[in-house]
Amino acid sequence: MRKVVAAAAAATAAVVTVVAASFALYAALKPEIGPAWAAAAVAAIAMIAAWVLALVFRAKAPEDRRRAEEPVGFMERATDLVRERPLMAAAAAAAAGWIFIRNPALATVVAAALSEKNRGRH
Repeated sequence: MRKVVAAAAAATAAVVTVVAASFALYAALKPEIGPAWAAAAVAAIAMIAAWVLALVFRAKAPEDRRRAEEPVGFMERATDLVRERPLMAAAAAAAAGWIFIRNPALATVVAAALSEKNRGRH
């Protein structure tokens, strides 16, 4: 029972720390880029941090199985890249996100291409 209480206390402390750090980051960014962009930046940073943390824990988990064949498609290659080099994958995802924020038309073209590719498979 003590381990459960200790784990709950640690989780509570972690949540309070994350909320306080998020608010501090928001307060620091708000005068520079405005409230909407500050909130978006805090959300993006939290998402990237959670994704990287999940990738690190996934990398430390025991491997269930190994694939004998080489990856065939783009998604298989991307999945293998994320498994083998999570920090590089996180940097690539952040760069792609930045490009799509700066050029929304490009995001529309990519989304249309992916949706047409998926329609052809059904």
